[in-house]
Amino acid sequence: MVAPSKNFTSIPDTSVDTDSPLTTTLMTQYRDNDIHLEEWLGKNYTAAVDHDHDGVNSALITIPAGSIGQTEIGSSAVGQGELKTSTSTVSATNGNPAHLTLGSGQYGLSYRFRTFDPSSGALTSQFSDNNSPGASFITRIFLDPGGSSDAECQQRYVTASPPFNLGDGDMAGFVFVLVDRLSKVLATYTAIVPPWAYNGPTDLRPIGWDDQGRPLRREDVAPSDDLDEYAERIANAKLVPIDQEWKQRDMGKIPHPFQGNDLAGKTVVLLDPLCDKCEKLMLFNEHGESVSRLLTGGKIKFDNTPLNRRGPLNVQQVKFCF
Repeated sequence: MVAPSKNFTSIPDTSVDTDSPLTTTLMTQYRDNDIHLEEWLGKNYTAAVDHDHDGVNSALITIPAGSIGQTEIGSSAVGQGELKTSTSTVSATNGNPAHLTLGSGQYGLSYRFRTFDPSSGALTSQFSDNNSPGASFITRIFLDPGGSSDAECQQRYVTASPPFNLGDGDMAGFVFVLVDRLSKVLATYTAIVPPWAYNGPTDLRPIGWDDQGRPLRREDVAPSDDLDEYAERIANAKLVPIDQEWKQRDMGKIPHPFQGNDLAGKTVVLLDPLCDKCEKLMLFNEHGESVSRLLTGGKIKFDNTPLNRRGPLNVQQVKFCF
């Protein structure tokens, strides 16, 4: 705020009593006080309107990043509208049952299973696989269409990590496709986060934000068998930004959502995540529509020429169109 051009002067009672003269000094103090008050309220202040702190009759209040914590949030104040969620969808085509990793990890909510043929029932089973190398909580679904139709599992989850950038730009989302030698679509994955984000051991949850609005985490702390020493290390750990290197730490452990299947003669592709059409696919998926049906129905076409992009090992990034 710019300081007012005139100082405010407290006028004593002795200057305005019955016998006090009307002087130039007194009149100047009255005028300067009015100017000071007007400038302090702001030039856009309208006298006929209440000073309601709405950013029109007063300046907006800037709240420093990270200044609102648990104590400032009232009990039961966070509802569905305040919870930041997204949707992860996996699918398997008829005759090709598959183990599929959802993008939710331990932050997933309920599941929705569906097929696109009323006479077909999806045989499904959920399990948490703790045997994957380095995985701490991997949400994997076995999906068997069991009939003449494709089957999908869709799950809403709490998210806090986008955007993801592997070095070529912010990625709009992730559509992984498993295809055979004839380019037939066998299984799919659609989500704004990659499968390694929440399924691996690296914790992407921020515990605060800095004054630039960047999410923060504690720096790595060496473990110790001495509980007092370990607790002290955690308490004194510095807060550092959650950067892209941290977000991609588990990419090598969970490079794609089709682990646990026989991949002989099959190829894992990732539809160009930097394409503007990928963002449209994320919106389509978020509204409960089926991206996998667009793929199996030939509405989305992709080529077999790998793009020169950074990404997970043994995953081809390819152009697509619709």
